Amino acid sequence: MNEEVIPLLRLEAEAMARLIGAGSLDQWVEVWENITQGFARTEALNLDRKQVMLSAFSSLESVVART
Repeated sequence: MNEEVIPLLRLEAEAMARLIGAGSLDQWVEVWENITQGFARTEALNLDRKQVMLSAFSSLESVVART
């Protein structure tokens, strides 16, 4: 495995652990619904995909920040 990849995997594992420990199931379902709707609207209306990605990450971050 590439030496540059190993630190990234460690950071990814840490991020996943933080996400797993944060928020209730209701919060995660709400985030999932919002992200899914955002992507659907983006495709249907040919909107900026970058913005919907930023919004998705912001939604994930909001759950982690609440805990």
